Amino acid sequence: MDRDLARKVVSQFSYKPGWLFSCRPSGDEGQVELRVEAEVACVETPGAKLSIYSTSECDVGSWKSEDVARELVRLVSKIEHHEMIEHLRFDGKRLSNPHPQKRPDEPLAFGYPIA
Repeated sequence: MDRDLARKVVSQFSYKPGWLFSCRPSGDEGQVELRVEAEVACVETPGAKLSIYSTSECDVGSWKSEDVARELVRLVSKIEHHEMIEHLRFDGKRLSNPHPQKRPDEPLAFGYPIA
């Protein structure tokens, strides 16, 4: 698969409203960056939205359409898992801290991460 075909395959994907899929050249011939971007609810500011994304550098030279699909599913899953950890609560507290570098002392529901 070449870059143009990879871009065409990616352009046929859709998910939820506010989710975007893209493919752009990266590095050597046959290398692309696959990107999934999502507009999600901000957990710290009720009613606010923010944009998050996940990317993957891929050599699509020997790939088929289903390989692109598999990688996009992985990227979507990565974002969805992050959002689940961000929003899931027990008795008002998170089970895990998805941003330990920003909130190192955040109290967790069970005192330790559940992941």
